[in-house]
Amino acid sequence: MPTANEKKCTQKTSTDSANANGGITVDEINTIQDNIRKNLDFFQKKLGIALDRDMARELGVTAPVYSRIKKGEQLPTLDPFLITLHKNKGVFHCTIDDFLFTDLSEQEDPYSTDLPMAIYMKYEGLYQVYYFDTSPYKGQEFAEDADALKSGLMYIYHDGEEGEVKVYNVIAVLNMKKEDADERYAEIMRRQWRGIDVKKYISDLGGSTHVYRGKLELSEKHVFISLSYENLRDKAQMIFHRPSGNSDEYIGGLGMLSSVSKGNGASPCVQCVALSRCSLDVSPEELASHLLMDYPKIQAGKEIEKLADMAVQLYSRGENPEFPLTDVHKKMIVQSEIDKIVNDVVTRNLFRMEMVTVEDDNKFYHYLKRVMKTSMRQEG
Repeated sequence: MPTANEKKCTQKTSTDSANANGGITVDEINTIQDNIRKNLDFFQKKLGIALDRDMARELGVTAPVYSRIKKGEQLPTLDPFLITLHKNKGVFHCTIDDFLFTDLSEQEDPYSTDLPMAIYMKYEGLYQVYYFDTSPYKGQEFAEDADALKSGLMYIYHDGEEGEVKVYNVIAVLNMKKEDADERYAEIMRRQWRGIDVKKYISDLGGSTHVYRGKLELSEKHVFISLSYENLRDKAQMIFHRPSGNSDEYIGGLGMLSSVSKGNGASPCVQCVALSRCSLDVSPEELASHLLMDYPKIQAGKEIEKLADMAVQLYSRGENPEFPLTDVHKKMIVQSEIDKIVNDVVTRNLFRMEMVTVEDDNKFYHYLKRVMKTSMRQEG
């Protein structure tokens, strides 16, 4: 009968042999079973399937078999479990390798360029878009922020794979008033249970000239949404921060939009843009303030000192008989100087470059969460 040391030696030799021959070790099996358990929980939550027996039906197995697989008492069989998973990639959005060897619910490596399908799944769904009207020429914008606010609908959906590349397409209709977009968003959500074709709805809503189509791409730290008119009158590129958290879905964010302005100018322009996974029941003024990121945060510095010095010279000295200045003249001089300072400072601070920092995006993210919770309580 072997001693305890001999048993350890035999077990170690067996493990080493498995590694040497390319076999699978006990630890690797345990890791796979752990991934399976986590991924099944993840799928059930993502698909909204509360009961194990319903999930078992989705995968073509009996409830007892599914229970044993989920508990780690049995590995899934090739047929029907894994083959069903493979055939329904449009539902589960993962390969067999992803399912067995990756914890799909785990926070992804922020520096990974080979992102698992579950990361893309977070972005699927309907969003409302918020941005500003871009038709006025520079210096000729007289509308208040709330009046200049524009909205629209955007739908991100899985559209198969091209080789190893995950394909997520986007369809959007823009240039709507917020109240109109709110109403259309609510209509889609009301009709979801009847199997509404969201892509067709948005396409019909925009007609032949106002529908943007494109794709979603993810990089190490960013979300890229590329859109264009069917007739290429406009191309729009949106860039957002990619959240580093492990939440089940992306609820929205603050980013930058590069596009062609509306109106006769048709000029390239850049501005802030916001996405929200729900229709926000707040005033246009409140949304506009977030798009402006609380700007302007400007300190005029030396320009104000110069203005103060000039005012002192104008009003503290006595009248110069050779160059008499009335109060009207003095007021005009001060107003002219203020106009110059405001234009110089604002241009220097806001029009050389616009930037959405991680802090800006985080602030908007927490704002979305707060507004969404309030809306849910009101609907309840």
